[in-house]
Amino acid sequence: MAVVFHRDENLRPWVSQNVVENLWFKLFDSYDDLKSCRSKLKRYRIDSMTDITHLLCIMGLIDKRSVKEGRSMIKSCEIQIHHDLLFEYGKIVVIEFTQERIGANRNDGHSVEFKNHFADADAIGFQDILIRWNNLMVECYSCHFESVDSESDSDSDPTDVHMLYWLPHHMIKAKKLSAVLDLLSKRNFLRDRINTLGVLEGTKLYVYDIRELQKMGKIGHEWDDQCSTNENVVNKTKLTSLILMIGNFLPNYGYALCSMESKVEMGHALVLLGVTKQAFALWHESLECFNNALKFFQSIDLDENHPYIISTKRHIDVFDVMGVFLVPVASQYCIKLKYAKRFNDYDYGPSGLPMELSSHPGKGIVDMDEFIGTNCGLHFAGIGPKEGSACMIREGKNLCSITNGVPFRCYNQIVNGYPVVWDDSDKQAKQNGEWLIRDDDKIAPVQAPHLCLGTSPQCLLHLVSRDSPNRLTFQNHAELKESQNQVFSKDRKGIPLILSSHQNCCILYRNIDPVVIDI
Repeated sequence: MAVVFHRDENLRPWVSQNVVENLWFKLFDSYDDLKSCRSKLKRYRIDSMTDITHLLCIMGLIDKRSVKEGRSMIKSCEIQIHHDLLFEYGKIVVIEFTQERIGANRNDGHSVEFKNHFADADAIGFQDILIRWNNLMVECYSCHFESVDSESDSDSDPTDVHMLYWLPHHMIKAKKLSAVLDLLSKRNFLRDRINTLGVLEGTKLYVYDIRELQKMGKIGHEWDDQCSTNENVVNKTKLTSLILMIGNFLPNYGYALCSMESKVEMGHALVLLGVTKQAFALWHESLECFNNALKFFQSIDLDENHPYIISTKRHIDVFDVMGVFLVPVASQYCIKLKYAKRFNDYDYGPSGLPMELSSHPGKGIVDMDEFIGTNCGLHFAGIGPKEGSACMIREGKNLCSITNGVPFRCYNQIVNGYPVVWDDSDKQAKQNGEWLIRDDDKIAPVQAPHLCLGTSPQCLLHLVSRDSPNRLTFQNHAELKESQNQVFSKDRKGIPLILSSHQNCCILYRNIDPVVIDI
């Protein structure tokens, strides 16, 4: 029990008594050595798995409680190991038990029969045992698989509740990766998890499973022969589709929620999902999650100084991406590379180096299109969270994206105030993309060493979707709309572009682009 039922963040989870006893029954039924033990236990009036549970409770090795679960609140019993140390003890006992059986089978000459249950002695390890025993647990749940494909909204029994909680975990530990991806991608399974376990708990479990699968994808080359054919089953595309499915489901599900507690729970679930999306570089989608979370918190009239509101806005502030421009080398707005020396020394591997900044701690040079989602064809450089930093390599005097080899260059002209882009659409692309990484960590164009990369003190304007949460709204919108059909006249008084969406801000004309400034 201690070995099979645990998560990295919880070594002592409460587990359905029926499910644990099913596992014990499977173990007794699977190994001949243990079958003989059952007859011996009967001498002590231990006739069932429930009797074993009762004995372990008396000995103080496990705790037991009664709970009501499922939408019908069916009463059931749960058990947990009494102390964290029992997890380590359980591992030792399992490995020693396995080694003793290896020795016994060698002495009796039954090694072929033994292979039905364990690998050869030199391949035996704790991970191998985990795979085999988690496979047994998947078999225990197999009779409930049909309910996952069912559209029925009937109440779940307690075993179904634990299946919704544990089944993906056991499938991952058993290396049934293709099967678990198929299970998690079923909208019915997501719906049942959310309905039965709650919005926040259901989302947490999906995030946990996705992160475990992500780890599996990274260590695929270390898997045993059973899984070697599935090394490419777990890839970023499939995990991304799972995350996007949850993101599409939660807001629609949340609109039906009425109570304050359920809306708070939905807000926290969306924040968690937003953070998870950032790990997959889904920056624009992550921002949508945070904005939706803010709406749920605001819908229950929380004060602007409430911790939930403040925390969510801090997540949103991460997306305050500033443009990168050419500025005078002596400007206070110059930016400096964190890994300048390593770029100059070509001290990096095939994955290049992230364009993190020492001048802006926690920030890096990013592709603004990933955050703003304009899809205009031009990839302007900006300063955003370091986790989204572009990875680059040097090719002579050029800096090129590791993703597609596109050069990093000045846009149009190498002139003070002009932006920087990733672009190879014209013949001057490489020439305008020759850079000198200075000893003071600044980045200067080879053709204009008196300039370097910097940023603007104001925010730049960009085109976004008309229903985007980042859209600007004007305080004088009625006057602006009325003036659309009026004939232009030099004598006519202009209308100030003061923003209602951003308190104390307005739009200011700049030589290159319009910007938003404080007023």
